[in-house]
Amino acid sequence: MDRLDWAFAGRSERGPPTKQGGGGDQGGKKATAHGIYHHTIDSRHVDPTGVRDEGHFYDYEEDAGGAQVLELEKGEMENSATGTVQRYEELWADVPVNILPADEGRRVCVVLQTADGKGMVIRVGQFCQGILRNGQDIVVERWRWDMGGKGGKGDAMWKRLVRMGQGQVPCNATFETSEVAKGRVFELGGNKWTVEEVVRW
Repeated sequence: MDRLDWAFAGRSERGPPTKQGGGGDQGGKKATAHGIYHHTIDSRHVDPTGVRDEGHFYDYEEDAGGAQVLELEKGEMENSATGTVQRYEELWADVPVNILPADEGRRVCVVLQTADGKGMVIRVGQFCQGILRNGQDIVVERWRWDMGGKGGKGDAMWKRLVRMGQGQVPCNATFETSEVAKGRVFELGGNKWTVEEVVRW
């Protein structure tokens, strides 16, 4: 990957469907939920204040193998290229969260954030992503726990799948969860990253 189209981080809200999405406009199905995603860091916006996407969720058919339940999101958001609000559709799949060897027998979610809110790292189980904005400069990373190749015959380890931009994001600080506690501060590349959340289940 040599070009970044769009990267962002933020927070989401999810609740019951609103009156606008309550009627069935997806094959006669009624919306099951309403969601809003607020962008706090955005590669397309230096100041993402007010940037959000909003839509309704609908039950969708299972994939061809029947292994995953899919959910359709239909909504509206601003197209940053044109400045106009446009409709969008996204298809979501629930992916199992794995327990890794260092996770002490429970699934783990860890969130790190810089004091100025311009950087965020989130790890959920076997996935970890990070983003940092410094003015016009953006750095992003994506990691995944690799079980050791086909059949698990190799060495299991974290593998970085994507890295773009100049700068450092402390994704690897989330890998050893016994060393991660809410409130702990990591310093990297001149930035202080605070552990904002640690959830185990």
